Amino acid sequence: MPMKNTKDIVAEASFSCSICNKFAGSIQLKGSKSSVQCTCKNFAGEMIVSFRDKIIIKKYSTALDSKDLNTLFSTDFETVPFYCPKCNACYCGDHYVTMPLFDPEESMYYDSLKGTCPQGHTRMLQD
Repeated sequence: MPMKNTKDIVAEASFSCSICNKFAGSIQLKGSKSSVQCTCKNFAGEMIVSFRDKIIIKKYSTALDSKDLNTLFSTDFETVPFYCPKCNACYCGDHYVTMPLFDPEESMYYDSLKGTCPQGHTRMLQD
């Protein structure tokens, strides 16, 4: 369910590809200190997540302000699919090879997205 008053930006940051400097992703938190919508834009598309835990919101917004990708990743890996924690680097869609996975029982249904960075590290990007 979407939040009603999301005018106030709590925190936001954009990230560039460590190889070509193109756009890799952006994250914006809107709302209050007790309830935010996290809008994530990147090569995997756009995703909106709601956080309602004050401790998580503070941790995430502080990490976003300082561009602490390890903390963002450990808080919610799906919000930073452009980030490779093993490389500690961001990559754009031209450099992160993605592989959509489909439900094994219903092959028509999208299930998740895996990705491999230029250094060969594979991880789940969306689940």
